Amino acid sequence: MRIKPKYTGYNSIRLADESNAKERAFVEEWQRMCEANPKTVQQMLGCDAPATPAERGAVNTTIQWLGSPVGQAFIAQVNKSTGSNKGRE
Repeated sequence: MRIKPKYTGYNSIRLADESNAKERAFVEEWQRMCEANPKTVQQMLGCDAPATPAERGAVNTTIQWLGSPVGQAFIAQVNKSTGSNKGRE
């Protein structure tokens, strides 16, 4: 999938590196989600006004970060601390 710049984070150069496949997958899914519902970012921000470029960049960067090794460790830690991994190990 070709990722459009409006859906990438501030570190979009990382998406070209094959070792960041999960990071890329998060951004690709984010793009699909936003294209299916163009108000996704506004809904995340809890506002009716269109997102500013800075707001969109911050949200996109957070989504991309969730797919990074550090973001994945964060998700794993939250899942561990809430018992969300039961039955998935």
